[in-house]
Amino acid sequence: IYILKLNAASNFVWAKTLGRFRCVGHAISLDVNGNLYCSGDLAVQLTLIRDPVFNLSSTSSAIYVLKLSNSGTFIWAQAIKENGTILSNSVAVDATGNVYTTGLFRKHVILIQGSERII
Repeated sequence: IYILKLNAASNFVWAKTLGRFRCVGHAISLDVNGNLYCSGDLAVQLTLIRDPVFNLSSTSSAIYVLKLSNSGTFIWAQAIKENGTILSNSVAVDATGNVYTTGLFRKHVILIQGSERII
């Protein structure tokens, strides 16, 4: 996965390289402060390479949502895994900073970070 920021004149501002084998980025959204939210699919490991290392990993299908500042600094990431298939299609942020993502899953979903919840 890569995330690239260009300014209005198409000049390079910053770029981030994330993930390893079988990681896909599907959606980007911005909040009112210009922070970036990205969601996608994760099959093995998502690693933030140029920041302090942060890993999300799964031995099965998983999706992720991550937040970067306007300057590209890592803020947080969250992964949700599933024993069958799970895909992330979009991400949105409301005016108060709540994050929403939607996609597809089969079977049940287990939250990886934080307390586990079965949906």
